[in-house]
Amino acid sequence: AGAGAPPPKKPRKLPKKLQAPMKKVENVPKRKDDGMSTVIINEKRLKKTSKFQLSEIPYPYKSREEYERALAGNLGQEWNTVQGAK
Repeated sequence: AGAGAPPPKKPRKLPKKLQAPMKKVENVPKRKDDGMSTVIINEKRLKKTSKFQLSEIPYPYKSREEYERALAGNLGQEWNTVQGAK
């Protein structure tokens, strides 16, 4: 690597018939975190949490958003009346 050294050799390119075959790229499904450089979303199904997920909306609610709004409210003696917290 001194001043009088020969330049580094370039790697030799193999002829087409000796090159490894090109892998075909199939239609790979897009990930949810594509385009987000700082995010990794786990897309695997978690068996432990599946027993806590509902298959249908409970009776008095008409939509998923309505049910989630009802669950988002705070519970406890500090926020609700004594009769409501029991």
